[in-house]
Order: sequence, then structure tokens, then C-alpha cells
Amino acid sequence: MMDQRELMAPSVCRIEAIYPDGSVGTGTSFFHVFNLSEDKLKGALCLITNKHVISGADKLRFFFCGKTSTGERDGKKTVVAEFSSSSVFAFYHEDGLDLAVIPIIPIIEAMKAQNLDPYYIYGTSPTNALNEMQDELGSIENIHLVGYPIGIYDTANNQPIIRSGITATPFELDYLGKPEFLIDCACFPGSSGSPVYLANYGTLISKKTGAASFGYQFSLLGILRAGPMYNAQGEIEINPVPTSLGTKVTAKIPINLGICIKATELDKFEPLFKNETLANGKSLADLDASLP
Repeated sequence: MMDQRELMAPSVCRIEAIYPDGSVGTGTSFFHVFNLSEDKLKGALCLITNKHVISGADKLRFFFCGKTSTGERDGKKTVVAEFSSSSVFAFYHEDGLDLAVIPIIPIIEAMKAQNLDPYYIYGTSPTNALNEMQDELGSIENIHLVGYPIGIYDTANNQPIIRSGITATPFELDYLGKPEFLIDCACFPGSSGSPVYLANYGTLISKKTGAASFGYQFSLLGILRAGPMYNAQGEIEINPVPTSLGTKVTAKIPINLGICIKATELDKFEPLFKNETLANGKSLADLDASLP
């Protein structure tokens, strides 16, 4: 059985948003598969990111790895596709949380029509494991954050940056009354939309029984969406993690805390895919994306 940690890096996709003024923002997205019936499988594979990563952009660029001759991941090849934002269909969270779900198959098909063959993998994001283990989660858990802080990544091998930290508030509680939690981890521009993984290895202590066991717990835990900042006036502000570094950001100092949406909120998107007709009157089969 493959170590799920090995799938963290290949499961993310860098997004660049090009705004009307010509500025460019960077964000993180990751692949997710919703548990749907076989005939709806085409619409089940998606990219998850923050709404603020793609909102207001004129164009969106998606950066994938290429493939080897045998179909394996080739980190030394980069496959880039640019779309007008109007041609990229996205669902948004019904309660206004900063989540965007992008069906990826129309994007992949549009790329292949232009002889672009991107590599993608999805093995780390389903929430089944989290739903089963969340009653055992303690006040402090180890986490990994995967993304592109200030746009940094291993450009020679197409590898994102993986950071480690801990949960700063108990997952079982809704931070400030929302389905969110805090992490103690450095969160910088470019990390918007980054997946947060539960990452406990070694001796595990049962919250219910106190019994010790040896093994590991690994599951998608949340999606980074914001971070408290310390501004020049000495005040704490809570803003979405920016997608770019600019003059408005330089006067604000991250305090190494991140606000994350609970991964269980992704389950609320499943009914949208199970419906025969989407909110815009189109079926899943009608979804389309086109390269300019």
C-alpha cells in the first residue's frame, strides 16, 4: 500500500490569476474526488481552492506536471493552460465560506484538444477517513500544509513546498462559530487554497480510552483560507491569505497562524454533482472549458 504522504505534493496544482490591471496572483489548489455513482464520475474529479483565488480575475492559468512516455509523473516537464475566467465553471459554498470547486475534466479535455497532456493524481483528499476518525482527534494534532508560499517552489522538479505545524484550536470546535479551525504554521501569500493534512505518526493515544498504539493517522483536515496579520499600527487584522505580494501586503506581518475551513464542508458539494441539472441549467455533460 502506497504511503499517502507521497501523494501530497503531486496532488496540488498551482493557479495564477491575471487581473484586469495586469497584476498576477498565485494560489494553490488540489485534486479531490467526490463519491458519486458511476454515471456521474465525469463530474466527480475537481480542483479545490479558495473563492478569493479566482474571483475578479480576467484569466486563470493552471500549472500541471507533464507525463513520461509510460504515463508517469514527469516533474521536469510543465504543462500550462490559460483560460478566460468566464470559461472556467466553479461551484461556491452554499453558506458563503471561501471555497471554490472547479470540475476539472472539462479543463483536461480542452487541454488535450490542444495536444497538452497533463499529469494529475488524486489519492489524498477524500473525507471518508476524516469522518471516521474525527471523534478521536485531540486538542493538538500534527499537520502538513502543502502549497506555494510567496510563489516559491522547486521549479526544476515541479515540487510544491510542504510545511509542518500543529492545530492551534481543537478541530471538534467551530472557531468563532464557523466550521473552521486554526493552525500554528507559517502561512504566506500563495498558500491560499492549500490543503492541510492530519499527519500523526508513531505512538498514537486514543482520546476515548487512553490506550496507546503504533501507526499513523493521515487525512485531509482542512483548506487554508486566511491568516491574522499584524499591521503597522500594531493592530491584528484577519484577512484572506493574499495571492500576491504587493504594497498593501508589505506593511503587514504574518503571525504564523492560519484559519482553515474544515474539510468536512466539502461534503456539502456532493448534492450539486448528483443533480441531473446544475444551477445554471446545464448538465454535467454540458460543462465545457476552452483555451483562448
